[in-house]
Amino acid sequence: MTTMLPLDPIEKASRDELVALQFDDRFKWTLRHAYENSSGVSAQVR
Repeated sequence: MTTMLPLDPIEKASRDELVALQFDDRFKWTLRHAYENSSGVSAQVR
């Protein structure tokens, strides 16, 4: 007999919630990458 462990909130998330999280992570990565790798973007932000 196996005992079921409770699911983490992310494992119960709806598709819309997962898409929103994925967009947020990609957006943050893109901004960070542009800031760190483009002197033009870095200058505009400062």
